[in-house]
Amino acid sequence: MIFRVLTVPLPCSIPTIVSGDSAIYSTDICQKEPSGNIQTLVFSNVDATELDSLFVRGSKVDAFFSLEVYDYQQNAGVRLVAKRLVVHSN
Repeated sequence: MIFRVLTVPLPCSIPTIVSGDSAIYSTDICQKEPSGNIQTLVFSNVDATELDSLFVRGSKVDAFFSLEVYDYQQNAGVRLVAKRLVVHSN
C-alpha cells in the first residue's frame, strides 16, 4: 500500500443517498480532536454550507477514496469518490 501526502486541492465527489424526501451523505465524515479521539459527524441534511464550515482552507484531512467509472450522456471517465474523510481539528 502506498501513502502520499498531497498539499494541492483535490476535487472529489461526496455522494448522497436519497430516501423518500430526505438525503444523507454516503461518505463517512469524521472529526479528529487534538487528543486523537475521532467522532463521526451526523448531518441533519445535505447542505453545502455545513461542509464549508468544516473544510476551511489549510485544514488537514485524511481521505480514503475509491475510483468509480462513469458514463453519463456520452461522457465517460473515472471519478474520485470520497468514502471516508477525517478532518483534523486545530
